[in-house]
Amino acid sequence: GDGEYDLVAQTLPTPHGVAASIKLINRATFLKDFTTLGLEIEDRVRLLEELRGAFGLLLVSSPVYNGAHTTAYSIMSFLVRAQRELVSIEAPMQWSLEGARQVDLGTDPRAMAETLRSVMAVRPEVLVLSAIPDQATARLATQLASSVLVVATLPAQGAAQAVTSLVGLGVPAQLLASVLVGASCQRLV
Repeated sequence: GDGEYDLVAQTLPTPHGVAASIKLINRATFLKDFTTLGLEIEDRVRLLEELRGAFGLLLVSSPVYNGAHTTAYSIMSFLVRAQRELVSIEAPMQWSLEGARQVDLGTDPRAMAETLRSVMAVRPEVLVLSAIPDQATARLATQLASSVLVVATLPAQGAAQAVTSLVGLGVPAQLLASVLVGASCQRLV
């Protein structure tokens, strides 16, 4: 048709040959506003309040493949439209967003902490992390949240589990309590 689509193809070697999956992403409908994501009015108000803040840690979680990255891209889009200086570190980058400085780590999230240290020389207003894969990243992201707004995605069954995951990665509870501004978990259909 007349629409623009991104084609995301992934392959996986198996004993019976290569298995492939293909996703078609409609460019016109990929980025969603907060209402379309299913956020109730009270939750939208809270989210907007936290996104307008100068610092803090906002956790965006969902069970795997249930929408954390869709929500994170919607948040990035909102922040870019609000003219906030944003740097995103993604492993891998799934969507190019005009106005955001995006760093693509490819498929190696282990480079997240090292890249995060390098990016901080830029001193963005907002830092978005597509994952928190290890203890070094978890601690650094939490420390940075005392001076910039950090939005990070984590796989979790619930918002409380996302917070517990950070503590499990070695983030001191008192540090997390001082910078955590919100934790969300949703399941997009």
